[in-house]
Amino acid sequence: MFSCEEKPKQKNQNVTITKDQSADFNKQLIKELNFTINDYIKRNGWQVETTPTGVRYMIYEEGKGIQAESGMIALIEFEVYLLDGTKCYSSKDEGIKQFKIEQSDVESGLHEAVQHMKVGDRAKVILPHYRAHGLIGDSKKIPPLSPIIYDVYLKALSKY
Repeated sequence: MFSCEEKPKQKNQNVTITKDQSADFNKQLIKELNFTINDYIKRNGWQVETTPTGVRYMIYEEGKGIQAESGMIALIEFEVYLLDGTKCYSSKDEGIKQFKIEQSDVESGLHEAVQHMKVGDRAKVILPHYRAHGLIGDSKKIPPLSPIIYDVYLKALSKY
């Protein structure tokens, strides 16, 4: 015998996360990220400076030009890598990058790092994911939650 019994409706099972749980998750994520970045720096023997936001930079060749400041237009040559050494982008392929410091659509960590440079400086810069391409990556070559390394040469600065 068959029955016309109605199937039980499935309840929507929403997961509720408290602010404390979210904060704990983010703290753990940052702790793991810092461990990974610091391990990379140690393995490569870099002597870096760290900004309050977690951007690490090492000027390995000093220029003699003017100091970069917010609002200036920076012209840079660059290569971008993942921590595993995968090259993602290069000015040799993409062209020289020009942007207005703190007022353009480039990684926020790059704006910050360039302000520690003078024209002619060459630097290695590590951007944690939250100062680079964030939770989702760039949908091309940089995966989600990826710190990136810029090898950057500050070629020129202008005020206009």
